[in-house]
Parts: sequence; C-alpha cells; structure tokens
Amino acid sequence: MSDQLSGQDLGPNRALISPAPPSAEFKLAEPSLKEVEEVIKAARSASSPGPSGVPYLVYKRCPEILRHLWKVLKVICKIKDLILDYYDNFRLRVTSGSVTSDWHCFEKGTITGCTISVVLFALAMNMVVKAAEVECKGPLSRSGVRQPPIRAYMDDLTVTTTSVPGCRWISQGLERLILWARMSFKPTKSRSMVLKKGKVVDKFRFSISGTAIPSITEQPVKSLEKLFDSSLKDTAAIQKSTEELGGWLTKVDKSGLRFKAWIYQLSILPRVLWPLLVYAVPVTMVESFERKLSSFLRRWLGLPRSLNSAALYGTSNTLQWAH
Repeated sequence: MSDQLSGQDLGPNRALISPAPPSAEFKLAEPSLKEVEEVIKAARSASSPGPSGVPYLVYKRCPEILRHLWKVLKVICKIKDLILDYYDNFRLRVTSGSVTSDWHCFEKGTITGCTISVVLFALAMNMVVKAAEVECKGPLSRSGVRQPPIRAYMDDLTVTTTSVPGCRWISQGLERLILWARMSFKPTKSRSMVLKKGKVVDKFRFSISGTAIPSITEQPVKSLEKLFDSSLKDTAAIQKSTEELGGWLTKVDKSGLRFKAWIYQLSILPRVLWPLLVYAVPVTMVESFERKLSSFLRRWLGLPRSLNSAALYGTSNTLQWAH
C-alpha cells in the first residue's frame, strides 16, 4: 500500500500517443440556467426521455424541476475536481475483532469496491497499450482484417505477432512504458507460445527484465478459467472438468447438509456452465454431464429414478426446476 514516489510526477514520455486537438473548443465552464432553458425549449415535447426516464414535457411545464436539473448539471461539471478531491490523502484502517489499526495512506494499487479506481486504471492501461502497439503490426485474419498486436483485459495483456522479433519489440516497448509508470510485469506468471504451421515450437524464449518467461509447454496456463497447453486441444481440460464435477457432486452428497439441490443450483451449476462456454465440448460429453447431474438431483429431491429428463428440466411443466 505504500509508495514513497506516489507524490512525484511521472514526467513526460514521448512514446505516449497524443490525441489530435479538438476542432471546436469545449466549454469547461458550468452551464447557466439560461443555456439549460434554451436546450429544453428547443427539444420537442414528444422527444424520447433520457436515461432518467423523465419526459422533456415535465421540464417544460415545471420550472422548479428544471432548476433542479440545472443544479445537478452544475455538480456533474465539477466531476474532475470531485475525483481529485476523492483521491487526495486517501486513507484506510483495518479492524480485526476489537482491535482497530491507525489510519494509513493508500498510495499503491486500486481500491477494492471503488468504481472510479477501476475506470481510471483501465484508462491508464489503454494509454500504455496504444503507445506500445506502434512497435509491430498484429496478425492478419483470413477476412483480411488486421488484428491489434495487444489485447488487454484490465492488467492482463496478450501479445500476438506474426514473427518472434516483432513480439520481442513489443515486449521491450511495454516493459519501458510499464517501468515509466512505476509498475512491473511478473514473468513467472506469464506464458509464451510460438506457433509454426499449426504446431508449437519450443526453440524460442522470451524474457522480461532478464527473467525468462516459461513456455506453455513447460507450464500450461489458465486464462479466464480456460486451460491452454501445448496440445492446443480441449481434451485434457474437458476431462478434468468431468472429474471435478463428479468430485463436487460426491462431496455435496456425502456432506449431510440439507438443501443439496439449492447448493447445486447456486454453487455447482455456474462452475459447470463456464467450461461449456469456453471449450468445444462434444454433445456426447454434455449428455454424460446431464445423466450424472440428473442422477444426483433425483436422489436429493426424492424423485423416482424412472423420472425422465423432460419432466425434470421441462420449461412448460407446472412445477419447474431452475437450470
């Protein structure tokens, strides 16, 4: 949480992309009541309401509500000052039992549960990614569309290039920018993979700050709960998901807890649906999942074994089971 350099400016960086100046100057001053009145007056009474759901006719006929709208717009125009004030001397303390710590300044990382922190972090990472993309072009898809060389999901980055040197250039560019932003990559948590004619080639290695990045052959990796290994197939991952499903159902069955079907619906079912979404699961495997699930559900619900799946999962039944 502590960063002694948090109060110091990062300084200029020529690698960052500067957007073109706007063609028309944006007015930063707060809107006047007269300007708000002119906008409302120009709008048609039958115009669709905005996100608030309030029709324009209400503002036209009710001056006091229009004045209230003007006050809200004045607050929105101060959003920049509100954000700066929000992060000024940000502090926190921790309570454990009856003991509460002193206040500590939060100087590093994002604040859990803070919506603004997530947005600002995503904006900062986007600036870094766009600045590093100029190092090399991305791959060309079959449709002829040039793909971006870097794909980002928050702080998870995926670099895809058509050559090994191109990947090294982008990695070096990203490393320079991340160091400038006082952050760092974790090579041991990263993975590399080189494909040639649809097969994994292991003779190339990549590194960050002198530390080698493990290849996908050495250490398979999960991204968004999808397993990637050197086989480039889903067979092993699907088999593992099948074994995990059997283990979860058996544990719940032997737990002695009540409402086992409720535990399945809220805990096990979401974990089953995700592999079906990210993997190419054969229909036979899906049917195997269904048979196994139905067997346990009939037992937990006290239903006869002869009850078919149509009666258990039917959407037009008088009594339906959420699935």
